[in-house]
Amino acid sequence: EAARSFSLTFHGPEAIAAADRLLPSAQDAEETELELHTLISKATALGFMGRRIETYTLLRGAADEAEQRGILEAAGRALNNLGAFIQTRNPQEGKRIIERLGNVIARSQNLSWQIRHTADEVDDDISAGDYEQALRRLDELEAEELTEFWRQAFALHRARVELRTTGDQAAFARGWAAATYFDDSADPQLRTGFDIYKADLQLDIGNWDEVYRLGMGIDPDVNFAGMLYATIAAGWLGDVGKVDQVLEAMAGSSNDFPRAVDYATAIKTALEGDVATAAASFVDILDDWVVRLLPVNLAEARITFAKTVGPSNAAAVQAAHAALAWINETGSESRRAVWSPALP
Repeated sequence: EAARSFSLTFHGPEAIAAADRLLPSAQDAEETELELHTLISKATALGFMGRRIETYTLLRGAADEAEQRGILEAAGRALNNLGAFIQTRNPQEGKRIIERLGNVIARSQNLSWQIRHTADEVDDDISAGDYEQALRRLDELEAEELTEFWRQAFALHRARVELRTTGDQAAFARGWAAATYFDDSADPQLRTGFDIYKADLQLDIGNWDEVYRLGMGIDPDVNFAGMLYATIAAGWLGDVGKVDQVLEAMAGSSNDFPRAVDYATAIKTALEGDVATAAASFVDILDDWVVRLLPVNLAEARITFAKTVGPSNAAAVQAAHAALAWINETGSESRRAVWSPALP
């Protein structure tokens, strides 16, 4: 319990020390479930310290062992944490792990887990532009007897869908009110997650100063996505100084996202006038990101770059218009209204 508590509050060394003290006795007593949970806590602490390879190895091993032995709570916890860590670097692979988690949850018949997993699926639906599916899932969830936590979380997701599909400012206000419900949470990871949703709401109405402020306010060691939001906002604001601040924050973090520094550097290079160098770098970055990013994030990256380089790079503009066509197909009215007028 001490190892789990320390890992959740980002006291990495203390969590690892507590786990290492407990593991030998758990192994000697053949307490498999206790051993698995202790390993998961240790792996989670290692993840928050940036030691990814050890984290992935321990969590995959714990998940496999727990599934084989039918210890579903440990399997679910290992897969949940593994998916969360991997999703920050490779959202598509993270989604596959969360799908595996869904199978474990279905076997467990644990209603609380099922609600949480379905909430993750709603988030994925919104990222994929499948708003009808997101609403269907929300309708099913809201038929359950929910705690205030989940009522607020689902109110936020419903408002996100409504804002995305209608551009209605009232939907923005409802979403913002629901997101701020979590401001006083004692869990820094939870607070960070809802700050990401706040940045996303501001992006939907094109409030780039707020997107930048929120992105920069998110500790990249906890969730690196804030750096990506700040980069996009700096590009739309055309502010080289803000890009420099993002790059400085990235350099000081033990966390990262593949090619994020390159993307921010390409935005800066374009803003400084060297469009050809920036464009060549961006093509290389996209070769990596096309197999990592979820559709809406890939569209954001393409459109932001085209906005930054302007009409001088036909390939970037063409890719951005293709991304905008996908936005239109999904019925993302708020994104279309913000992005379409800005594209060359």
